[in-house]
Amino acid sequence: MEKIKVRVEYKAGESRYSNKAVDWMLAVVPIYEDGVHVDDVELYAEAENPTWNEDGGYFEDERATFEELRAEIFDQAEEKGIDLSQYELIYE
Repeated sequence: MEKIKVRVEYKAGESRYSNKAVDWMLAVVPIYEDGVHVDDVELYAEAENPTWNEDGGYFEDERATFEELRAEIFDQAEEKGIDLSQYELIYE
């Protein structure tokens, strides 16, 4: 069976829950039953990037939160009974 492609966005921006700047990751996973699309499940995680350099005004590591957010996305999927190994995740 061919894996279903799922776009995973990894970006910086405003938190959904506060006015803080965060890195966030979002995946909308289509759910199929017997080959029929029945639903979409949103997986979302965010975290503050701890590498902000006040003096220089930049992040020293723009991907510092990637692994943490990726792990959270996988945890959410597992909690919702979604096997992400059945999908091809495309990180953007």
